[in-house]
Amino acid sequence: MSSVSGKAFDLNLLRRTMVYVRPFKKTFWTTTIVAVAISVFAPVRPWITQYALDNYVLKKDLNGLALITAILVGVLIIQFILQFIYTTLTNFLGQEVILQLRKDLYNRLLEFKLSFFDKTAVGTMVTRLVSDMETIADIFSDGLILIISDLLQVIIIVAVMLFISPKLALISLVTIPVLLYATRIFQIKIKDVFKDVRTQVARLNEFVQ
Repeated sequence: MSSVSGKAFDLNLLRRTMVYVRPFKKTFWTTTIVAVAISVFAPVRPWITQYALDNYVLKKDLNGLALITAILVGVLIIQFILQFIYTTLTNFLGQEVILQLRKDLYNRLLEFKLSFFDKTAVGTMVTRLVSDMETIADIFSDGLILIISDLLQVIIIVAVMLFISPKLALISLVTIPVLLYATRIFQIKIKDVFKDVRTQVARLNEFVQ
């Protein structure tokens, strides 16, 4: 049985994959801008809720509460529209990239000599053509841009927290070193599991073939 090696994350491979994004630069940058907009809206809803509680609920101001509720609904609608656009564009981008990748990989396979197919397990090739291609598509639909969006969202939320209450914000951030350490341990463990899963998928594909 064959084994499949590789990194859980390869920056060099990501750079090479980004070449396939060039024909869709407008879509990529539009998606990035939408992701940034979603990040900006992240702290708005909690702030509106806090403002409503402090200024309208406690004071029993029903007219003001109705107005702030309408604003909150408007924010939710905008967030929904942005999220819909983001999901549509990222999936479109991922599928277009994977389509071109599969075409290039197929054409490349046709150039190999028959000895290559004698030495390479069928399961490995199927894994490369199917499972690995889907993983690359996920980089664009649920990975790269989402990481940028989440990172920016964290920065904005922390900035707002520090602006509202620096002392309380610093107390909340005390747990970050523990979270970073736990994340690092998880990353090390998941790397071996990732390789094992890919190897098992290759073996399964080889067996089925």
